[in-house]
Amino acid sequence: MSRRVQVRSHSNSLEVRQLMEKALRMPLGKRRLARSLLHLHALVALIPLTACGGESPAGQEASRSGSSPPRPVQVTPVASIKSQKPLACPSKNFNAFLKEFANRIEVQRAFTLRPIKVKTPYYWRHNTEPGDPRYPKWLTETSKAVMPDIKYRYDAEKKVYVWDEVKLAEGTTWSSRGADGKARRVSPLPYFKVREVSGDRYEVDYIRSGTDSFVMRSGCWHFEGHWEREAIVDCKWPDECRKKREQGG
Repeated sequence: MSRRVQVRSHSNSLEVRQLMEKALRMPLGKRRLARSLLHLHALVALIPLTACGGESPAGQEASRSGSSPPRPVQVTPVASIKSQKPLACPSKNFNAFLKEFANRIEVQRAFTLRPIKVKTPYYWRHNTEPGDPRYPKWLTETSKAVMPDIKYRYDAEKKVYVWDEVKLAEGTTWSSRGADGKARRVSPLPYFKVREVSGDRYEVDYIRSGTDSFVMRSGCWHFEGHWEREAIVDCKWPDECRKKREQGG
């Protein structure tokens, strides 16, 4: 097939040269007509090449250069990304920080160390007796929760911490008054106490058996974990512990 194509191509080229020489001897008007006919004849001469698997001159040039013909460039729009500015530390003074932490969900989300630590009596999870010296008193585990379950709020009007189980609203600061201006039904926490453990650690007793711990990290206070306890954990083994068990702790 390739041999026949070469013969045919050579024959076509000879015919084109003969026609060109003849056209040069024609008057100007006829010469223009002949030039058009020659162009058509040259195009027809290329048909056997492409029909037999050959390439056009443009295709041969692309093959020699090793690249495909240029394609239109498609521009993909880039979606705009809003950068969220990190929340500033409410205060390095722990008491001022705690008021903001208790009343704003954004502060709780931004200033919580994860995973959250949970400390409970060892015997709650294991089949042991409270006070048994063979086992530790406490068990510290990590929680799968990403947010602490804080129910205490700071009542700025009464200047005390109160208990409120209503979920905090995004973008607002908790108030002792609702959206309608009426006072919320909340109860003061009589056992609420803030204790400084060290220069970079505080513990907050909000009820008799519940404590939250906070530590200083990266220039601001962070919620670290929750501690559940009961008095029988510190009983003296064995008589006092047995007595407290009989009395129900």
